[in-house]
Amino acid sequence: MRAFVQRRVLGAMERELMFEPNVETRHKKCLGFEPANFSYVPPLWELRAGEFRAFYEVDDDLSVVYIHAVRHKPPHKTTAEVLNEADGN
Repeated sequence: MRAFVQRRVLGAMERELMFEPNVETRHKKCLGFEPANFSYVPPLWELRAGEFRAFYEVDDDLSVVYIHAVRHKPPHKTTAEVLNEADGN
């Protein structure tokens, strides 16, 4: 991932996930399907940062956000397709 993309994604994470990471907004939503390639404690959330998506879960008891994956999402693919792709593709 290029440096400017990393800064964009990290900036979105800082802005959107610092407070109320489990509240749906224009850039965050709760996903209604289960990805095939990693384990997590439901629900799984999606953060949109341009053409990239960060997939995360929230542990309210510990006040921790776990980022499971950051993936590029081209306009022609669905979130489920992007999320279920094998790492490295």
